[in-house]
Amino acid sequence: MIIIGLLVGFLSGLLGVGGGFILVPLQYFLLNYIGVGSDLSFKMALATSLAVISPIAIITAYNHYNESKFDLKPGVILGAFGIFGSFFGAFVAIHLPSNILEILLGVTFILLAINMVYNSYKEKIADYNYQGSGEGKSEHHKLPIINSILLGLAIGFFAGLFSLGGGVFLIPALTILIGFSMISAIRISSVFIAITSFGGIFSYLVNSFYIKTIPYSIGYINLLNIIVIVMFAIPLSYLGTKLVYKANEKILKRIFAIFMIYIGLNLLNLDPFLFILSLL
Repeated sequence: MIIIGLLVGFLSGLLGVGGGFILVPLQYFLLNYIGVGSDLSFKMALATSLAVISPIAIITAYNHYNESKFDLKPGVILGAFGIFGSFFGAFVAIHLPSNILEILLGVTFILLAINMVYNSYKEKIADYNYQGSGEGKSEHHKLPIINSILLGLAIGFFAGLFSLGGGVFLIPALTILIGFSMISAIRISSVFIAITSFGGIFSYLVNSFYIKTIPYSIGYINLLNIIVIVMFAIPLSYLGTKLVYKANEKILKRIFAIFMIYIGLNLLNLDPFLFILSLL
């Protein structure tokens, strides 16, 4: 749990994501390992991940604001509608069989990883085009209110369904569809996640409050995991926020894209290492 907390905190600050793509599968595998049933462990991993993401995202958004004093309005508007989408997404997740959720999440991880690699190469071309000009992508894009409503609801739904925070969906949407720079998208995403996650958390609390799971839990949300992960994630979130303006983010994205593909294949019961060993 300590290692999970360190990874999630660092990535939350650096990439503007909630860290759900690490939190969900690793908690799921860990709960399975200690003997918790597959269906229960997966839904607990989803619910607990959202509860972990919320405080980390708040700290990350605060750190980004301290660094650049950016405009909070786009993230707040998106997040306000994202709450409703997240609530409904979490409600659907509670009532779906865990094997269907595993397949959906596995496919989603692989597609997001491919998109992450593609975007990292696209950013490289954009950086080359702007090299020496002293210019970058425009920071003055505006989101019409109807776009904010639709985008907030849609991404909030998938954030609640998969407990991914929403950054992995929102950042590509803002950079590719709207034209925001990567840094601006990361800042907006951190605010969006901080707000939207509350919808999913509330949904899990309301719909699983009376379900008996494992000790130190309220329904599907495990309080012990939250305390340990958040305690170690917050300091690394600050470090990630500092490095986002200095690190070679593209290389880091490609490394974690490989990790996401591996996790996605595991969720689909297609472990590449076992496949290679079976051929030997």
